[in-house]
Amino acid sequence: MGTWLQTRATRKDPQARFEAKWKLVQLLYRRGWDKQRIIDRIGIEKGVLQDVLQSLLQGEVLALQKLLSKRFGVIPAELAATIAAANAAQLDVWLNLVLEAPSLDAIFKSTAH
Repeated sequence: MGTWLQTRATRKDPQARFEAKWKLVQLLYRRGWDKQRIIDRIGIEKGVLQDVLQSLLQGEVLALQKLLSKRFGVIPAELAATIAAANAAQLDVWLNLVLEAPSLDAIFKSTAH
């Protein structure tokens, strides 16, 4: 069953409905939808949506940091702070570069911070 249909089918079960909406938010976020468009699409309160998107962003930060440390060793503190402060679009650019870049400089010097 599609995620949207799951949210409709769980009207009487608040926990299941929240979980279905969470999955839908994750899917839409990964496809590049902004917060307002997601709110308009599934009717989530802004506070809940903000928490969901923040969790997803933190997950991407951690994934990028882990990939970088596996490939290049210890990440300088300044670079870790830059990564932690980045928006979703910038993180996506860096995540796409991390597997093929020959160095940290090749990833971060060629992109705007």
